[in-house]
Amino acid sequence: FGKRSAKNFRKFLINLAVSDILVGVFSVPFTYTDFMLGRWIFPFWLCPFAQFVQILSVFVTAFTLTIIGIER
Repeated sequence: FGKRSAKNFRKFLINLAVSDILVGVFSVPFTYTDFMLGRWIFPFWLCPFAQFVQILSVFVTAFTLTIIGIER
């Protein structure tokens, strides 16, 4: 409903874009490498960090899409 709605929607789209970038950077390469090689070849400390970022970014994506759907 006007300029206020456009500002809120822009914030949601930025949030969604950041979440998608996190998935692309922290989810796809690690998951692909682990799947193709069948083992974790990266440093041990990176495994829980990559999993945390994966789960967080998927949650943020789903939450943002839900809020956009409710607001629209």
